[in-house]
Amino acid sequence: MKTFLKITALLAVVLMLAGGLVSCRETKEETLQILIQNKTEYTIYVTLFPVGGGISYLQCVDCGEGGGRRNAEFNLQPHNTEFFLMALDVNIRPYTLVSMAFDSIHMMLGNKDSVTIKFTPEEVVGFSENIFSENSIWYFEKVKGDPLPGLQRGSSWLHRYSFVISENRIAAGATGH
Repeated sequence: MKTFLKITALLAVVLMLAGGLVSCRETKEETLQILIQNKTEYTIYVTLFPVGGGISYLQCVDCGEGGGRRNAEFNLQPHNTEFFLMALDVNIRPYTLVSMAFDSIHMMLGNKDSVTIKFTPEEVVGFSENIFSENSIWYFEKVKGDPLPGLQRGSSWLHRYSFVISENRIAAGATGH
């Protein structure tokens, strides 16, 4: 009888430990992120014009725990990358997500020529490609990491799409306001 009780107690401990290990497993989630890369020598002043005043998955990087709305204006320093949009649906195309989030995006390069770039779903001014267009060039990478602090637990696969602003893609005559 004592042996039976010892075996039963040992099995109970093993089952509790196994249950604890199963509940501590990391959640594997995937998130789509859109980034803008500034590959110029100048600061880029970005103004976002959200569709209908904003959407639920528009998150900012430095809003602390739980995320929050991104400011409609931010500066993108030379040779830097800025995250500005995310979604939990990794199957959505980046240009489609941009179209769902924004009416237009305006950029001004902080150089002596005051280069202005404007993106809308219908047209682009001052740049060789439109961030809203299916034909625009996006750079994709899939990396493991946390999308933003406080939004998800465990490790995630990040589907990162980057749209690059480089001087060789700025359209000739893209100056003024």
